[in-house]
Amino acid sequence: FFSRKKCVSIHFSSKRMSSLEFKSTCDEAESFLNSEREYVENGLRVGFETFLNRLEVHNKLSQSIITDDDITKIFSNYRTIYTANSKLFDDLMLLRLDGREKLRDHLGKFMQDFIPYFRIYTDYIVKKKSAIEHLETLKKSNKKFRQFLKINETCAGRKLKSYLQEPSSRLPQYLQHLAGVYVAFEHEADKNSEAGQLLLQAIIDIKLVTDEIAVKCRDLKARLLVGQLQKEVFGNKIQLLAAHRYCVSHAAMQVVAADKMKQHKIVLCNDILLVASMAGSFKSGQLLAVYPLIGLRVARDPKLSDAVYEHAHVEKDGERLKH
Repeated sequence: FFSRKKCVSIHFSSKRMSSLEFKSTCDEAESFLNSEREYVENGLRVGFETFLNRLEVHNKLSQSIITDDDITKIFSNYRTIYTANSKLFDDLMLLRLDGREKLRDHLGKFMQDFIPYFRIYTDYIVKKKSAIEHLETLKKSNKKFRQFLKINETCAGRKLKSYLQEPSSRLPQYLQHLAGVYVAFEHEADKNSEAGQLLLQAIIDIKLVTDEIAVKCRDLKARLLVGQLQKEVFGNKIQLLAAHRYCVSHAAMQVVAADKMKQHKIVLCNDILLVASMAGSFKSGQLLAVYPLIGLRVARDPKLSDAVYEHAHVEKDGERLKH
């Protein structure tokens, strides 16, 4: 996401640029409106009408191409995002009809009012990777779906995948465009005006929300990973999922057992450390040990030889440390 530091760097570098390189605040505000028009009308609308809506209509007419569940896995809450951003674009257009200055002066307030809707992007961004993977799987296994995409992607002028990726890349663009408007306010020595202050506050608030979304996305991905490991490692025979649990890290590691090195699966969650045998093609892994993290500490085992400790090391400040 677009960082506050980057906003600050724009703020200072702008002062070294000549006046000929700047657009007016009205021009920058209109550029922002044009970018929202492009995003809504040529992005979200086409993605919805050409792909999502048509697939749903096929199912309503009992001429299914993919199931309703497949549609949900690919598009998630795409419809909700389209509806919310269409409303934002319509509101901005009403401002523009009252004049360029009206759009410029009220842009900050309207973007602040829209901030709660940015949170609907969270679920979409978290599921984007699995949505793209499911899309590719269906393209390989479903001939009717391949034909549907061939026809409709030709009509749309680009791939469905590009429409699905667009919402996640839009959030940082909001900050970039609004920063451009605020730089124009600075250049016109009008940054302390009410419109300039509202815009600055909108930029700060949107930055906070995008940071919050990033944290939630990371947290949700870590929680989804617990379910994935439950399936891949234990074949759903062990209940790993819990409302409070998320995966911090997991890896295959060599573990010393009966003076022999054997590969195990190590799963570190926020509350427990799991040790399991490796899953095979026809056999799920076995749970070998569970260690609650409360009170757990790392210590050197005097029974292990120095050769074992030499096997794992990290480098810090140019020095190699044994563990």
